[in-house]
Amino acid sequence: MNIDLIELGGTKVLLTNCEDITERKKAEKKKKESEEKFRYLFENSPNSIILLNLEGVIIDCNNATEKIFGYKKEELINKIYTQNSVIAPRYLSEIKNKSKEIYKGEVPEPIEIQVYKKDGSPVWVNMQFALFKISKKKFIQLIIQDISARKKSEEEIMELEKSLQEIHALNETAPLGIFLLNQKGKILKANRETENFFNYNREELLTHNIYELFDPEFIDVIKKHYEEDIYDLSIPNKVEVLIKAKHG
Repeated sequence: MNIDLIELGGTKVLLTNCEDITERKKAEKKKKESEEKFRYLFENSPNSIILLNLEGVIIDCNNATEKIFGYKKEELINKIYTQNSVIAPRYLSEIKNKSKEIYKGEVPEPIEIQVYKKDGSPVWVNMQFALFKISKKKFIQLIIQDISARKKSEEEIMELEKSLQEIHALNETAPLGIFLLNQKGKILKANRETENFFNYNREELLTHNIYELFDPEFIDVIKKHYEEDIYDLSIPNKVEVLIKAKHG
């Protein structure tokens, strides 16, 4: 509402202008609520969220960013995110290419890279890129998830697989007959030398129980050793028995 004092026919009067601003107030309220919601989600996200301007300068980051990287927010604000010791150098060119994709209006695929905390310790992260607007200004949003635990598990699995492959290779070339059995004595795997010992091919051996390959006189001895003695480290892990080859 605007009120002006004017003269009309020699008489001073008040001129009042009224404008319906209901819709504007609703829009302002909606905008404020959206900003508050964004701020809440931003600060409480379990993932690091970093806002950059189009020059790559950090203008804001959330609490999770401090937890992942070990830097206070004040140490990151106004810094160019690629010009510090946080990102491992070997990934810088890939990140710059992702930024170029954003400028072209494309949606880059997430990348998995290694970054460094303030204390220098490495952290594996998944980094996603997005372009969005705030008050008609364009910004780049980085969403960063700590995947160190997953990467560690993957590395442990790879090491285990490598060890198993090495064991398998040793088993195959060993001059001894080697079986892999389940708890009931069912043959699950057999190496090459077992074929020479028993005159069965490996496909045939996998249809047998280990007890079927020994002289009946020794089956009780083998069962006791396999089901009981093998778990007692004080008992020698070795028995001498008579085998039963394919043709008797």
